Amino acid sequence: MVLAPFKTVQQMLPLNQVKFLKELDKSSEAEFTYILGNLEKKLQEIPTRSKVPIDKAIVHAHYFMGGSDWYVIDWDRKDNIFFGFAVLNGDLQNAELGYISFAELDEFNQYPRLMQLDFNWNKINFRSLQVLLEIVEPEDEFKTDRINNLIADQHFKQNPDSILGEETLKKRGDRGENEYETIVKGTLKDALARIDVPVIEPYVEDDSSIAIAKAKAKAIALSLEIETGL
Repeated sequence: MVLAPFKTVQQMLPLNQVKFLKELDKSSEAEFTYILGNLEKKLQEIPTRSKVPIDKAIVHAHYFMGGSDWYVIDWDRKDNIFFGFAVLNGDLQNAELGYISFAELDEFNQYPRLMQLDFNWNKINFRSLQVLLEIVEPEDEFKTDRINNLIADQHFKQNPDSILGEETLKKRGDRGENEYETIVKGTLKDALARIDVPVIEPYVEDDSSIAIAKAKAKAIALSLEIETGL
């Protein structure tokens, strides 16, 4: 696959993802051309420095590896340094805002634990990210469907096997360690905001946001004929 049209994406991609994309077979190129085209537009929006209070600052990109996550708010393109929020090894208590260079991020990127730029990340403000990670409680002005989406996003991340099912995991073949799962999870997450309430009602066991989020995911998965352990 030719990556030349996606200059911003190339600047932010870990080497293992660059290698994966360059080795794609022809049958997958159209799919990833569409994905990378959307990603290119999103990444171009990252400011050098946000000019709003931190809670309202937009989280534009997301890297993940194992239980660690890096959320990008600002990007100094000249020195290739990010400002954002880092959660190392799932330790939310010691998670913090700060600066990190792309070179430093790449130091974490050692087989078999490979760094990934999240192709399906949808930008949210920092306050919403804190709600997603359950660092703070949601405020009244947050709409229920928005919170359900955030909870479901975290649920997908923590339980990929139960969401995707064994059959789907088998289908990824040699497409890479996480790429196929990322595409499927992205499809489910994108559909969350559009699914009608009557469709999920048969799957809701109680009134909690988590139950509704799981029900949405299950309904979508069933509609796509994806096995789910929800």
